[in-house]
Amino acid sequence: MSFSWIPFYEELADKLLEYKNDRSALISKVKTMFNNIEHNLPKIEKDNDNINNIDPFTVFSLFNFGKLSVPNRIERCKGYKEVFDIKSDVPVDLDGIPIQNYSKFCFYEFSHKRKDDTCFDTLWDFFEIALKYADSDGSGVYETDFERLFDEVKRLPHIGPAKLSIALFHIRPRFYLSLDSNIKSIINDDAVDAKEYLQILNNVKDNISSYGANNIPELSAKAYEKSDSSSTKTAAKKKDASIEENHTEAKTLIMGDSKSNYDKNLILYGPPGTGKTYNSIIYAVAICDYRSYEDVKAENYYDVVIPRYRELCDAGRIAFTTFHQSYGYEDFIEGIKPFTTDDDNVGYRVEDGIFKKFCLDNGSLSYDFDKMWESLIEHAKENGGTIVVELATKTRELRWDEATEKFYDNDKMQYESVTYDEVKLIFNGTFDGNKRSGSKMQKWYNGKAIVDYMKTHFAKQSVPNKVFIIDEINRGNISKIFGELITLIEPSKRGGAREAMSVKLPYSGDDFTVPQNIYILGTMNTADRSIALMDTALRRRFKFKEMLPDTSGLGFEIDGVNIKSLLDRINERIELLYDREHTIGHSFFMSLKENNDISALADVFEKDIIPLLQEYFYGDYEKIRLVFANNDFITVKDVNDPVLIDVDIATKYEINKEKLKDPEEYKKIYS
Repeated sequence: MSFSWIPFYEELADKLLEYKNDRSALISKVKTMFNNIEHNLPKIEKDNDNINNIDPFTVFSLFNFGKLSVPNRIERCKGYKEVFDIKSDVPVDLDGIPIQNYSKFCFYEFSHKRKDDTCFDTLWDFFEIALKYADSDGSGVYETDFERLFDEVKRLPHIGPAKLSIALFHIRPRFYLSLDSNIKSIINDDAVDAKEYLQILNNVKDNISSYGANNIPELSAKAYEKSDSSSTKTAAKKKDASIEENHTEAKTLIMGDSKSNYDKNLILYGPPGTGKTYNSIIYAVAICDYRSYEDVKAENYYDVVIPRYRELCDAGRIAFTTFHQSYGYEDFIEGIKPFTTDDDNVGYRVEDGIFKKFCLDNGSLSYDFDKMWESLIEHAKENGGTIVVELATKTRELRWDEATEKFYDNDKMQYESVTYDEVKLIFNGTFDGNKRSGSKMQKWYNGKAIVDYMKTHFAKQSVPNKVFIIDEINRGNISKIFGELITLIEPSKRGGAREAMSVKLPYSGDDFTVPQNIYILGTMNTADRSIALMDTALRRRFKFKEMLPDTSGLGFEIDGVNIKSLLDRINERIELLYDREHTIGHSFFMSLKENNDISALADVFEKDIIPLLQEYFYGDYEKIRLVFANNDFITVKDVNDPVLIDVDIATKYEINKEKLKDPEEYKKIYS
């Protein structure tokens, strides 16, 4: 690999620094560049005609984000070379360059959302210090400022360590390491702040040969090849890969890794305290923002994820409810509810339930033909100029010819070609080929297949993803709550699918179907009800992701007590004495990171852990004592009451609150 892009990227970064205090000139040059190469300027402000500020990382992202083909990225490099008078050659390859999420490539919120423009000053200051730090080969003179500004930028909305590290790699690829999903799959590490990032960076550099690379750009290229997740590589390997799999940062969603789509119906299940509700919020934000779960999880939960979650709730794109024993069809779908009339009489009317409202308030599915056609052509080009469409009884490969601007049937060539105008007539229902005669008959078949293909793959882009969260889904009577909709939530039965179904609702008489863009996300506490006891109809229609205790974040001590070892050993014994569904989650101990006092640990055991074990083992204190390795948390006392002398009660058990404050008693559990 030549890595011809490195000198160009580094010189562009140097050129951009000259505009730190003249951003209006930089904005003008960016607009000029896009005009010169006849590309549309991506949306970098609510109104692109009124851009008042910009940062250098966003300027880099304009030719390094998902959905943009390599030829178009190189074309933008040519444009930058001209307007910034860059001496380095335009890249002939873009090997190993990680790219930003196409829907979140800007490093700032648009003007109608941000309070002020201070974020731009922070971004420029960090850009400048990052260049100085790299050019000084990590000099300690700049390290403190680098760490401070890294963490400040990371806390800005929609910016996490992964996104920030990709931006650093772009401006100084010989020095900085990207922590994109491809790299993380190789180094098996991740960072949450500047100190951790620099530690990982130095560790990788010190051990670079162990990864089969000589330097960071080679490592990035190796990760790029291993993942095979770039849209250009995917297109080369899969002639007609679906839109959902064309790019690591595509509009469709990835779950867990870069090759898995989010399931339409998913239940997070596990013991108490394993972060099911916590993770449901991360998943919901990721789904709505067309991002990977890992990228959202890497962001600060309380400073970034929760505010974004609330924004999406306010926008009607996320709804939350909790099932319980009294929850019914009338609350969820629709029912007859009383109301008071103007003359103070009682009347009755049909009212929509929370889920029906959520589905109906779904925007318009009015198809924009020109936008769909544009996406179709771009998709065809990315896949070698072809698409595979479905006819009534078979599939057919159609090839886009740029010169004639027609789609040709690869088998029949000219005879069955269709143009933009012909497909649009079919779309509008005005193509006279509906008469099914002669060559027009086959044109109509091919054109209709193209229309169906566009609606299936591109129409949903105009309707944003929405997430309906059901907490404690197993506590409700599923057949009573979902009713006939249990069939409609299946992906293959949803609106727009080939097997789409609708039902006539019993109270309103409305025809109802579940839209494709609705994701249902449930949580389930296995200690409350085993997954094996779930309603069979629900089990068949949902995917399940197990959430087990994760002690990786408990690597700290309180008065010499290793919290990770403590919980690991407790759960090992619970699993042997009961089962894995009744283990204890890590979230009970997370607050101790901030309040690492033995009294706080005692409070967790007295008010959370011991009551939970009492419930698990139905008051069998001998088993609870075994979980605690027979330490002195629970003391045994003989019964000497003469009244009970003939009753088989030999002992009684008491919780020793003083021993709960003794670090040595905790150490006995795992030593």
